[in-house]
Amino acid sequence: MVTPLKMWCFLPLAVLLLSITPTETKVVNEMSECEGFLLDETPPQVPGILENGGIMNQNRYKIICQTYRDEKRFVTLYDTKNKIPVFSAYKYRGGEGGEANRFWKIEPQLENMENDVNMEDCNINIEYKNQAGDNDYKTGTRYDKGHLFPLSYALNEDDKISTCTLTNAVPQVASFNQGSWRRMEGRVKCVLDNYCNSEGYLVTGAEPSKKTIMNKDVNVPSVLWSAFCCYSEKLNTWIASAHWGKNAQEEPNVKQMYTRTLEELYDKLTDKLGDKKFEAFPNTKCPLRENVAEKYPEIKQKCRIPVYVPGAIGKGGARRDGRARGIGGAGGAQGLGGARGAGGGRGVEGARGAGRGQGVGGAQGEGGARRVGGARGEGGARRKGRARGIGGAGGAQGVGGARGLGGGRGVEGE
Repeated sequence: MVTPLKMWCFLPLAVLLLSITPTETKVVNEMSECEGFLLDETPPQVPGILENGGIMNQNRYKIICQTYRDEKRFVTLYDTKNKIPVFSAYKYRGGEGGEANRFWKIEPQLENMENDVNMEDCNINIEYKNQAGDNDYKTGTRYDKGHLFPLSYALNEDDKISTCTLTNAVPQVASFNQGSWRRMEGRVKCVLDNYCNSEGYLVTGAEPSKKTIMNKDVNVPSVLWSAFCCYSEKLNTWIASAHWGKNAQEEPNVKQMYTRTLEELYDKLTDKLGDKKFEAFPNTKCPLRENVAEKYPEIKQKCRIPVYVPGAIGKGGARRDGRARGIGGAGGAQGLGGARGAGGGRGVEGARGAGRGQGVGGAQGEGGARRVGGARGEGGARRKGRARGIGGAGGAQGVGGARGLGGGRGVEGE
């Protein structure tokens, strides 16, 4: 999911000429038939869909045990009505990153259980009844084929190829896929590589939207989410965290996806799904109320993880959309007494945004002088396009340092 995928599906004749190795996949009835990808072999709890390891509506939801070259790679729960996966679960064993030589595939058994167990390269001349086809992602669409099990997390070439099935992809807004989601995947990979002994369990899923449909056939999810858990020998404890983000247009290099606790993710998805509790890792040792970025400064620094501040607004608080506000601020980012920059300025304990900023007292700080594109606050100095509040250091940093829209900093940020 890290990069937009530009591969296309070839017709069966071309497939034969290229001698592509068939990928074996099985549609099964129980998660227990796909061992090795779930922590403690315990499937997620998805109210109304997957409860206590059993599928509530087996006509609609299908378990796919993804296998390539006779080796199981990961497991997917697929929604044949919305034509997107509910989630993919996988065990991280260290990822090489990079690309792979592959063709997008479909699962023939979703169309007819009598079909072959091997994946097939999709046929652009066919409209599939129970799953998305490559033809649904037509040229010019603003959606990428967004991997749930990321290609960049795959251990080797065969693993990478196995991720390139449309049963492991959702229509993901290109700027979201290539923006905050991509950066999040890189940070999680850093944690897994450095603190999880290059081994951890992940579940990544999508929440269907109520109205947005691609090509009149495939649901465009409103939210994508991901959770990981592992035992860290370095820290001598279990660690876990979660992320989620709206599947919507983003400005380049602006939005951050903040690291959250498993409990916060569970609460969010439970609210959407009803009274029963959603759980990615039920009945395991995964810490529910710990955020790796908040609990372990070492991880935060090494993997450059931005921290979410509850309440979204407050003293030096970072907002979910990447902005920040200081004391008494309103709109964008403000410092004490209403110092505000265009799209995010900065003052006392506030955050620097892009363009202009103000110190204490409004357009010009006490004893300060204003220059092109910005301002100087009390005790601060300003360069073009930057501002400092009281006690600021390094050009665009206030007390404690958190980052706001356009790269500024306030308390507790990146």
